[in-house]
Amino acid sequence: MKTGATDGGRYNVMGGGRPVVALCLPTRYLHANSGMISTTDYDALLTLIRGFLTTLTAEKVNAFSQFRQVD
Repeated sequence: MKTGATDGGRYNVMGGGRPVVALCLPTRYLHANSGMISTTDYDALLTLIRGFLTTLTAEKVNAFSQFRQVD
């Protein structure tokens, strides 16, 4: 992987490609043995995930699975 990529980048292109959603939580001292996050950021991310999952339908999953990779 190139610098700055996520593990999801590999899944996005392997075997013809797979849909990937990368969720990021801003973290201070990320590479130290203990990091710090904002509870506001954490709560906002949980709200985003809940909103996504509670509106997920079979049609949306099918649309994600049937995307075409652009070369």
